[in-house]
Amino acid sequence: MKNKVLVLHPALAPYRIDFFNELAGYFDASFYFYYPNQGYHTFSENYLTNQCTFKINYLKKGFTVFNRFFFWGVSELLKREKPDIILCCEFSPVTLYVFLNRWFFGKKFRLYTLCDDSPENTKKRKGYRLFVSRLISKNIDGVIFPSKTTGNIFNQYVAEKASALELPIIQSDERFRNQLKQSLDLSNNYIEEYQLINTKIILYVGRLDQEKNLTILLAAFSRLRLEHTTSVLFIIGTGRLEASLKREVDVLGQSMDIRFLGRKEGLELFAWYNIGQLFVLPSTFEPYGAVVNEALLSGCKVLCSKLAGASTLINRSNGMLFDPYDIDELQDKMSILLNDTAPIESPLKEVRGNYMPFSFNEKVNNLLSAL
Repeated sequence: MKNKVLVLHPALAPYRIDFFNELAGYFDASFYFYYPNQGYHTFSENYLTNQCTFKINYLKKGFTVFNRFFFWGVSELLKREKPDIILCCEFSPVTLYVFLNRWFFGKKFRLYTLCDDSPENTKKRKGYRLFVSRLISKNIDGVIFPSKTTGNIFNQYVAEKASALELPIIQSDERFRNQLKQSLDLSNNYIEEYQLINTKIILYVGRLDQEKNLTILLAAFSRLRLEHTTSVLFIIGTGRLEASLKREVDVLGQSMDIRFLGRKEGLELFAWYNIGQLFVLPSTFEPYGAVVNEALLSGCKVLCSKLAGASTLINRSNGMLFDPYDIDELQDKMSILLNDTAPIESPLKEVRGNYMPFSFNEKVNNLLSAL
């Protein structure tokens, strides 16, 4: 008989679907979300739910204050679900409620929480956030970190006795790469539409907000273009800084070399991952950065901010790390990686190789056996 698992999570995100599907297959699992979309991410109707093998439920007895969701039906939910294992997210009010419920009422379920912080963010925990993290992590069955590095730093800076487990924020290699294959025809349509034969493609995917540090990317690329005259930067995403970033491009005189494509999802996004050859994530604040995994699965070399949690995915064979505050370092490393990149010479016939240093199945199976 399968163990009963209760998952309590803020919202369904693309990079969690494969993990949740595996949980649903391995356990008798129930999933409850706080919101239908994850804050700044809004997906078209059924785009995410059609990929799920599990039923989606929502926590309705609660309210949000300062971006924190407070749920008051914990005891009722636990009584109804009778879980053997509960998986929460971060050290949120919901996680605290579940933890206190077990502590005061002697519930027998095992309790774990997902913590998506980068090593850098983990070091900076302080005040109430630090206190709650210590209290919970030392008294539950485990905290699931996106890398062993983050887990070790958490034990050093937050709670020495916390049991650290590992699951990077990654997607199924097989499923993701199948979608890349399905989008090849669309990729070739874009290559023709944007006249990309004999060009080298740099790609960014994500929000256009302050912490994404796109101003430094635009400036570094503008300088780089003097040397790499056939390179083009494509920016996918929307956000609060979209208009100002476009004005910066106009001032730089790069409107034909830096192209804003807006928001993409589904096969349209996969098509651009096929086209992109060098992926850049210049964030100054990035708890993880799921797009790094997506780029590596697509066969893109990645130039990743050393402050991003996903920096742990980068090695000598698949990319480089850089200081996101150092424009010269960014420009130099972009140039190095572009020198090793051949331009697109013809329509794409197949998907490139996979640059991920490990597989989804390897990591998720290790975690499931440890729960």
